Amino acid sequence: MKEKQELGPIEIQLDHFFSVMACVLGIPFFTDQVLGYFINCFEDSIIQTCVSNGIMNVTLTVFLFGLYRFQRWPSINPVKMGPIDCVVVGIIGVIQLFLLVWIISTPWERVLSSLQRILEFECQEQPIIIALRKGLAHEGQLFGIILLVVILVPFFEELLFRYFLYRFLKSRMSKLGAILLTGFIFALLHLNLTAFVPLWVMGIFLISLYEHHGNLVPCIMVHGLFNYISILAVVF
Repeated sequence: MKEKQELGPIEIQLDHFFSVMACVLGIPFFTDQVLGYFINCFEDSIIQTCVSNGIMNVTLTVFLFGLYRFQRWPSINPVKMGPIDCVVVGIIGVIQLFLLVWIISTPWERVLSSLQRILEFECQEQPIIIALRKGLAHEGQLFGIILLVVILVPFFEELLFRYFLYRFLKSRMSKLGAILLTGFIFALLHLNLTAFVPLWVMGIFLISLYEHHGNLVPCIMVHGLFNYISILAVVF
């Protein structure tokens, strides 16, 4: 494994940063409007969700990667790792991540349960999690969810949060501040209060992994494996 290198920050003007984020938030709306009729051709609501989100994630990934090449931002992977190294780091990383999430989940569930009783509100899980808990009608639904959550989502989210957002914030504040804030935004945008703190911990862990190894591939592997095992846990 090659010597570790410090991840350089992405130094762009603030208005350019907000323009990129506006595109990231606007592309899903544009995708739904343009492809709405095509997506509605699928009678299965779960397949509709998978197709819609799949196209959105592919579009956003291409958009961010295109900006990376066009703007000549710092290298995504300043340290190149061999396939075996990536696999080993990914497997060890997902084990470490599950231990962290397991440790933090129980106290967070107790805190959240207390808040629900005091403030009298209910937490809603993400639609795909709800569908998995209710049970799937056929194997095609499970395949669609796995393709989306295990492959497409990790590519986009690692490119957005660990590469672009974290390395931009790193140019504007301390390294620790950038790690905590990026992890917070990562958890917040999942719109899942039940898993908010575990997702925050996950975001911090993946940034630490990226910083330690200087390569985004193990982060994508850990993210995908974590989602895959989580899906199997819910289904079975």
